[in-house]
Amino acid sequence: MEKKQLPKSYYFIAAAFSLSAFLFVNIHAELNIGNSIPGSELAQPKVEDSSPQKDYDVPAPDVTVLGKVFELAEKLLPLAR
Repeated sequence: MEKKQLPKSYYFIAAAFSLSAFLFVNIHAELNIGNSIPGSELAQPKVEDSSPQKDYDVPAPDVTVLGKVFELAEKLLPLAR
């Protein structure tokens, strides 16, 4: 059984199509990006340093209120049983 070989012209057509598609996409992208987006829009915003010198106001939970709630719950649980 002989395998049917494709003519070399099909490979040439496929290679030419791939190359032309690659060039078209890259040239088209370069022309569109170069005209529409200025360089200032591509810059990333800078992140602030998290230095320990800055004091952040983090609210601390009121432990006394939580303690009172737990004490009250401990007193009421035996009464509910």
